[in-house]
Amino acid sequence: MIFLGQLLVIWKFSPAGAFSWLREDPGIWLLLLATQASAAGGYILNDYHDVRIDQINKPGRVVVGRLVTRRKALFSYLLLTAFALLAGILAGKKEGLLVLLCCFLLWLYSARLKCLPLAGNLLVALLVAVSLFLPSLRFEADLRILLPFCQFAFLSNLIRELVKDMEDMRGDSQHACRTFPIAFGLPASRRLINLAGILMLLNFLLLIPEYSGFGMAPVLLCLFPFGLFYHALQKADRKRDFSRLSRLLKWAMVAGMGGFAFF
Repeated sequence: MIFLGQLLVIWKFSPAGAFSWLREDPGIWLLLLATQASAAGGYILNDYHDVRIDQINKPGRVVVGRLVTRRKALFSYLLLTAFALLAGILAGKKEGLLVLLCCFLLWLYSARLKCLPLAGNLLVALLVAVSLFLPSLRFEADLRILLPFCQFAFLSNLIRELVKDMEDMRGDSQHACRTFPIAFGLPASRRLINLAGILMLLNFLLLIPEYSGFGMAPVLLCLFPFGLFYHALQKADRKRDFSRLSRLLKWAMVAGMGGFAFF
């Protein structure tokens, strides 16, 4: 999804058109590869640290220690991170520094922040938003639309991170992870998700003057699946319910990216 979002940014904002820009600027390919490699490495490191928690929360989907040894998982993380740093440096100085910062923050998340209330959620959401902003380092983009797109990515990923914490409360609580739902409860988590939804709605409403001939269709495309999500959220109180919400959010995020293509 990050890769698709970056391609959307290039297609929407690059002055020479997406395909011309991808063909004429090898650095942008290096930047895309660096982003994917650092994100993949971050996922592997997170699974490496979460083996015992995942055996409780999702026993059928545990990979590290069952399908892949912990040593191979750690080696894969180091290899992907080294590749991301090399690709970022080859893309440019600014790009290299940002990729280095992102790799460090992904390590910090897995090692320290993911078990703290809200800190890890905010960091992951911010990193996703930054990854969508990265291609604009290669060209000048219309910030009136790009920044709301990044804000959408931040808020939608923050919501999904909170839902995943609500889904994983059992395993997290048994391993001393004080995520937001554990520290403050499900009602407070719902209120925070509702607040993020209100901010997202305001974000879309501010974009309405920028649409180009499609009327309200882009806004409805973005908001309809989130409406379904919020309707289901009010009744959710079991792990199975939160798992469904997490899957629904993935489709809502894809629909949101599609809606932004029309602005």
